[in-house]
Amino acid sequence: MSQIVAASPHVTTKNSTAVIMRDVLIALCPALIAGCVVFGLRALLVVAVTTAACIFFEWGYEKLCGKPSTICDLSAAVTGVLLAMNLPVSIPL
Repeated sequence: MSQIVAASPHVTTKNSTAVIMRDVLIALCPALIAGCVVFGLRALLVVAVTTAACIFFEWGYEKLCGKPSTICDLSAAVTGVLLAMNLPVSIPL
């Protein structure tokens, strides 16, 4: 039996990366709301700062390397939100 070695993703779909990342952000909204209820609006500030930082650094890296911008696919935003959800709300900004 012959196997084909290929780069990921191995599952194909008609959805673009931006659509999938948008769906992930929508799925994270209940957890973000719960975090704001439990920890206050400071949690929302941490999410905003980390998301903005991730988007900025992805843009900067792509400019530095001369690569086309992938900011619109929302992957940096998902990274920022997930990073914020792993940080304490008391982190100095």
